[in-house]
Amino acid sequence: MHFSDPLKIAKIIKSRRTTISLEITHLGELIIRAPIFSNQSQINNFISKHQTWIEKKLELFSNFSESTESDTVYYLGNKYKMILSKELLIPFKFEDNFYFSEKYFNHRKEILQSWLKTKAHDFIIPRFIATANDFSIRFNRVSINRASSRWGSCSAKRNVNFSIRLIMAEPNAIDYVIIHELAHLVELNHSVNFWNEVGRMMPDYREHEKYLRLNAHKFYLR
Repeated sequence: MHFSDPLKIAKIIKSRRTTISLEITHLGELIIRAPIFSNQSQINNFISKHQTWIEKKLELFSNFSESTESDTVYYLGNKYKMILSKELLIPFKFEDNFYFSEKYFNHRKEILQSWLKTKAHDFIIPRFIATANDFSIRFNRVSINRASSRWGSCSAKRNVNFSIRLIMAEPNAIDYVIIHELAHLVELNHSVNFWNEVGRMMPDYREHEKYLRLNAHKFYLR
C-alpha cells in the first residue's frame, strides 16, 4: 500500500502530551495522539515522515476485513480491537483497546490467552465462591481451563471447572453459568429437578442462556 492510497484516520486524540505518536488498528485505521496545540499541518508532516513504517505495518493486516471477527477480542461482553502501537515500550497493555508493541504483535494470541486466563481466574472464581456461600452449596475445588465446547463442568467429586472463554461473555451470563454449575452440585443431571433448581437461584436464567447460545461463536481467539 502506497501513502497516496486512501488511509483512514480513525481518530485524532489530543492531550497534554509533548510528542505525536501513531497507532494502527488491524483494519488499517490510523489513530493519532498529539499535543493539544498541534495543528493539522504538523500532524500531516509527522504521518509523511513515517510513511515507510505505516506501509510496513499495514502489511500485517492485509488479510483482515471489517466484515469478519478476525483480530477482535471480547472481554466481559464488549468487543475490543487489537492495535499495533509504535510507541509502546512494554509488550502489551489494555486500555480502551488491546495494544501491542511491534516486537510482540505476532505473539498477540498467546499473550491474550494468558491475560484472559488471569482475568477469568480473578473475576469468575470469587463470584463462584460467593454465590456458593450465598446458597450454602458445598464444593471441593474450582478452576479455570481451556475447554472449547463447554462453558463449565462439574464432577461427581464436586470439582467445578469454567472455560477461559466465559470471561468473554457479559457478567450476567457468567453468573448464569455459575448458577448452572452450582445447580449440578445439587442435581448432577439435567432433570426437571435440576432446571427447577436453576430457576430457583436465577429466575431469569433463560435470558442469559439465550445470550450465550446466540453469541458463543464470537467468544474465541482467532
